[in-house]
Amino acid sequence: MEIKNQSFDAFIVNCKGIAPKGMISALEMAKRNSQGLPHDGEFEWRGSKCAIKANGSAGGYAYILDTGPLGETVLIKKSNDREQWNIRVEFRALNLKTRGIHGSWAHMEHFLSEWGCQILAYGIGRVDYAVDLEMAESWCLEPSALVMHSRMVARTHNDLSPLESEAFQVVGARRVTSVTIGQKGNRQIQIYDKRAEQTQTGKTEWFELWNTTKEDCPPIWRVEVRLFNEHLKSWNIRTFEDLQEGLGTAMKKALLDVRYCSEIDHNNAARSTVHPMWAMVYAAYDDAFNEMCDGRQRGKIISIKRDDAVGMIEKQIAGLAATLCFLRDVFGTAVPDEAVCIATEPIRARILQEPDKWNNCQENADARYRFIDEIREAA
Repeated sequence: MEIKNQSFDAFIVNCKGIAPKGMISALEMAKRNSQGLPHDGEFEWRGSKCAIKANGSAGGYAYILDTGPLGETVLIKKSNDREQWNIRVEFRALNLKTRGIHGSWAHMEHFLSEWGCQILAYGIGRVDYAVDLEMAESWCLEPSALVMHSRMVARTHNDLSPLESEAFQVVGARRVTSVTIGQKGNRQIQIYDKRAEQTQTGKTEWFELWNTTKEDCPPIWRVEVRLFNEHLKSWNIRTFEDLQEGLGTAMKKALLDVRYCSEIDHNNAARSTVHPMWAMVYAAYDDAFNEMCDGRQRGKIISIKRDDAVGMIEKQIAGLAATLCFLRDVFGTAVPDEAVCIATEPIRARILQEPDKWNNCQENADARYRFIDEIREAA
C-alpha cells in the first residue's frame, strides 16, 4: 500500500463582475461562427487564444471558453450588471497539479485582468482533493466496511456499470468499483477504482503521473473529498482568504464523519477499527492541509475581530431605526430624541415583556459567533 499521488482535483470560482463590452461582442461573433462546426470554434482576445463552444450552459452562461488541457473552462454571461456573478472559472485537475491552488488562483487573476474584466469579488464554488493509493491486486472495496451517519446516502457502482452513473446498484457478488457517500451540491466522499476509470475513458495522463503505463499499472484506488458551495458556506468559507485559513478543517472533518474500517463495532460505531488504508489517507490530508486549519466550527460565523461584528450590527440597527422612524412619520434629523425613543422602544418591550425570547437570542448568538482574536489570545 503506497500513495502514488495527492492533489487538488477540481476548483470552481465564481466572480462578481463583468467582461468588457468589446469582449462580449467578440464572443458573440465567435460563437456564431462556431455553429455547425464538427469541433469547437476559435476565440482570440488580447493575445489569449481559446476554444469556444457553440452552446451555452445552465445558469445563464452564454459563452463557454476552453483555455486548453492544462488550463481552465471559463463561463461568461452576457450581462453588463457588475453586481451579478457573471463569470465562473473551472480549473482542471492537471492545471491544479501543475500550478497548485495558489498558482492557479494567481493565474486566474492575471488572465481576467488581461482580458479587461472588472471583478468586484470572488466566491468559492467547489473544491475537490484526491489521494491515489496503490493497493494489492486482491484488495476489494467493501461498502459494508464504511461507518457513517445514518442520514448519509451511499451509492455503489459495480464493474459492469459506468463509473459516472448515479444509480444505486448492488448486484450479486460483482466487484464494486466505486462508492459515493453524500450528494452533489453539499459534500461527497468517493472511493473508486481510478485505474479502471482511466482505462475506460482512454486517458493516459494519470498513468504518467503514477510513473507507470496502462499495461503495467497496478491497482490504483482514489479517495476523493468534494466540498460544494453550500457545504463550504456552512464552514464560512466564501473567499480565497477563508479557503486558505479553514479548508483543512472542513476536509479533515469529512474523513472523520465517514470512515473505512477493518472491524466494525455494531454496538458503538465510534469504537470501530479504522482500516490502515483510511489511516494513510487521513494522514495525507492532515499533512497537505496542516497550515489551512484555524479551528473553525461548522455553522458558526468566524469574525476576525469582535469590533468588526459590533460595527456591522450597529450599522444594521441604525438603518432599521431610520426605516422605523419613517414608518412612524418621524422624518429627517430635526427631532433626534423622538427618533431614539422610537428606535429603543421595541428593545425595551422585548426585555421587559418577553425576557425568555431575549435570552434565547443571546444564547443563539453565543452558539453562532467565535472571534479569532480572542482564540489567539487564549492560546
